[in-house]
Amino acid sequence: MPKRGLGRGLEAILGATVGSDDELRDVPVSEIYPNPHQPRTGFDPAKLEELAASIKEHGVVQPILVRPFGDRFELVAGERRWRAAQLAGLRTVPAIVRSISDQQSLEIALVENLQREDLNPIEEAKAYRSMVDLVGLTQEEVAQRIGISRPAVSNALRLLSLSEEVQALLAQGVLSAGHARTLVGLPETEQERLAQAILVRGLNVRQTEDMLRDIAAGKDDSKPARGREERQVDPEVLDVERRLRQALSTKVRLLPKGRGGKVVIEFFSSEELDRLLDILLGDTGGRRRPLRRFRTVVSRETSEV
Repeated sequence: MPKRGLGRGLEAILGATVGSDDELRDVPVSEIYPNPHQPRTGFDPAKLEELAASIKEHGVVQPILVRPFGDRFELVAGERRWRAAQLAGLRTVPAIVRSISDQQSLEIALVENLQREDLNPIEEAKAYRSMVDLVGLTQEEVAQRIGISRPAVSNALRLLSLSEEVQALLAQGVLSAGHARTLVGLPETEQERLAQAILVRGLNVRQTEDMLRDIAAGKDDSKPARGREERQVDPEVLDVERRLRQALSTKVRLLPKGRGGKVVIEFFSSEELDRLLDILLGDTGGRRRPLRRFRTVVSRETSEV
């Protein structure tokens, strides 16, 4: 999800400065527990390590926001900084302590992550759903809070009608939101079959739309022809691809050929390549730094995926 401006919502909730009733203090990290309404369900370990290294050198530059809760504190905003501070070995973390209602805490957690973090499409859609169901906002009000259009909110929410299997592919980043939206409204078994066909054949969004039009017209070539080898019927290959996707958090295809084959690992930016190299090589010693100047040439087809 592209980063957005603050819009009107977060500034209105947080305020531009520390309020008169706020207290800026160093709070023990052990006395803070995470917000139960945090929309992000996973934190990139490599990025957390990078942030922890920065904190070791410069400290926590921006305080986190917490609220008193019994004899401890509930985290409202800044969970990545709190987690990275723990990795950096800090015993305390600078925090703004503010008395905030349950509804304000929920809304701040959702809006702050939606505007400042790269949530996957399912995390994003679930955050919108929480703002509608728990905060009581309309889709138009959610759009105003985040600084996007109402149709964008509506389109995101539609993804939650997909089957759990397709949502998992979307959350892992192996299926794009554009692909997934083409499957909305289909029976779950058909969604899952066509999602596998998209991955196996490497279709972009336009090609996926063409495939669905052909199916509607009675020309379904997403099913294997008699005598033609079809990868999706090989559960062993699919299991290996699934495990690689989960380990690398990107699109991976296994292409068997005879007794060998090849593994195709996709990346979409130089930063993404750096992240994959960290995982595959464990190289954090600087040997890969020249690759940060590498710029991928994204074809028209890849940009539509």
